[in-house]
Amino acid sequence: MLALLAILTGWYLICRNYVMNEKQRTWIITLSASIILSYYGLYTFCEFAYNWFNINHMLSYTLTKKQMFPHHVFISYLIMDLVIGMIDYRKQINLMTGWVHHIMYLIICWNYQYSKYSSLLLLCYIVEIPTFILGLCKFYPHIDVLKRIFHF
Repeated sequence: MLALLAILTGWYLICRNYVMNEKQRTWIITLSASIILSYYGLYTFCEFAYNWFNINHMLSYTLTKKQMFPHHVFISYLIMDLVIGMIDYRKQINLMTGWVHHIMYLIICWNYQYSKYSSLLLLCYIVEIPTFILGLCKFYPHIDVLKRIFHF
C-alpha cells in the first residue's frame, strides 16, 4: 500500500504541472483511481451476472492478492486526496464532502477488505463509473456528450 501512496503522489506531482486551475487539480487523483475502480467494478459485475446474480457465489470465495488491489487503490486514494488536498487545494475540501466522506469510506473499506464481504466491496466499485465520466468532464469540458449526461 505504501507503494501505491508513492505512485499516486508521484502521478499527482507530474500531472499538476499540466493542469490549469485548482478545481481541476482536485480531480487528478480521483480520475486516476476511478479508472481502476470502474474497471474492477464492471468486471466483478459481469462475473456476478454470469453467475446468475448468485450472492452466495460472491461470498464463497476469498480474494487473491490481485483482487485486493482495487481495495488498496481506493484506500490509498482516500488518504492521498486528503493529504494532498490539505497541502495543495485546501479550499476545495470541506467538512462533509472531504473529511467525513473520506474517513467513513476509509473505515468501511479497512474493516471489510479482509472479511468475507470483500468480494461485495469489489462489486460496489461499479458506482465509480459516473465518477470517471464526471472526471472526464472536468478535464475535457468541450465534449458535449459528457455534458448531456450530467446536464451542466
